[in-house]
Amino acid sequence: MLAVGILTLCLAFFAATLLRILGANDFLARSDEIVFYLLFISLVFSGALYFLLYNQSKKIAKIIYEKDKKLKKQASKIAQQNARQQSLIEGICHEIKNPVAIMRLSAQSLQTSTFAQKIIYSCDKITKLLDTLNSAFIGDIEPKIEKIDLAELALRVKNELADERIEISGQKCVFCDRELMGLLLYNLISNALKYSSGRVIIRLSKSGIFVRDFGEGFSKSEKELIFKKFYKGQNHKNSGSLGFGLWACKQICKIHTFLLKANSTKHGSTFGVLCADA
Repeated sequence: MLAVGILTLCLAFFAATLLRILGANDFLARSDEIVFYLLFISLVFSGALYFLLYNQSKKIAKIIYEKDKKLKKQASKIAQQNARQQSLIEGICHEIKNPVAIMRLSAQSLQTSTFAQKIIYSCDKITKLLDTLNSAFIGDIEPKIEKIDLAELALRVKNELADERIEISGQKCVFCDRELMGLLLYNLISNALKYSSGRVIIRLSKSGIFVRDFGEGFSKSEKELIFKKFYKGQNHKNSGSLGFGLWACKQICKIHTFLLKANSTKHGSTFGVLCADA
């Protein structure tokens, strides 16, 4: 307000002076006086403007500082909550995995029995589910990057799922984390098996790895939703889905700087992981 008042007084003074000078007969003779007044007014105007901007900038800086302080405090609280949540999830997964591992080892001694095979398969499924759950809540992951044969990894997943509908073709090697990539393939392939009415084709090519099913597919409106945590598609009934498998896949791709794409038609869906050759 003070700066505005000073500016108003300066302009009034300048106007009055100019009118007095212009009313004089010796206008040209007093040109030096005019220049002096103009310079004086310019200096006063510049000073007042600087003062106004300086005060405004101080106010803005204070507001930003307070907001930043508040946001940092909130971020710290969220980080602590996430750390506690992650620790809890990891602990639960570890405690569940131990008895599951014992059950699996016990069942292996009865491998000739079909019932034992079902127990082993169920144990493996629980372990993978726990791995997916754990990865879904983990914040920062340090991947162990190495050269991996994706055809070999896909074959391992096929053997774990024990489903003859899975067909694998092509060859590809990439630099990635073996366990995380195995979890990604397991989620994509098992997801395809849930919804496919026939074969599930795993195709390896120079551009990446593609998992195709022959189910009902998903709608265009669901394309951006299927990768969100806990989202279940319109065709999730009786699928046993918890809604974070595809979200975990996307996070694994982000860690490796891979690109996860999904396309769907009435004849089925295709999920592609775009990645460069090793």
